Amino acid sequence: MRLIATALLATFWITSASAQEPMLACLAKYHTSTVMNDVAPGMLGAFKNRPCIHAVHIGGIGARAPSTGGIARMEFVERPRHGKIRAENRAAFVFRPDQNFSGADSMLVRFHMKSGKTMSVRFAITVS
Repeated sequence: MRLIATALLATFWITSASAQEPMLACLAKYHTSTVMNDVAPGMLGAFKNRPCIHAVHIGGIGARAPSTGGIARMEFVERPRHGKIRAENRAAFVFRPDQNFSGADSMLVRFHMKSGKTMSVRFAITVS
């Protein structure tokens, strides 16, 4: 009987240690080459109980291109109700949905460019 209990305990520890997986990239889509003062629509997809990371890519063509000078910082104007958001660095963020949450959420992120311009994206979030 003692041998069976030890074997089960060892299996539990092996399973829990191997359950750690690297963070996934968030599934994101948005178009940022519009007028700077407008809020651009965006989508963000994440998996239930899994944090994801998104590297922000803002580009454009011409004098109105928001990427002139690059991103200086991000501001989370409206945070998601069913999760946490944090800046990983000035051009990437991590979204962590609440435990066992699946469904719809949203957030508004303002990007402050080194040029002094700003650009906002309202992300419709889907956690599945």
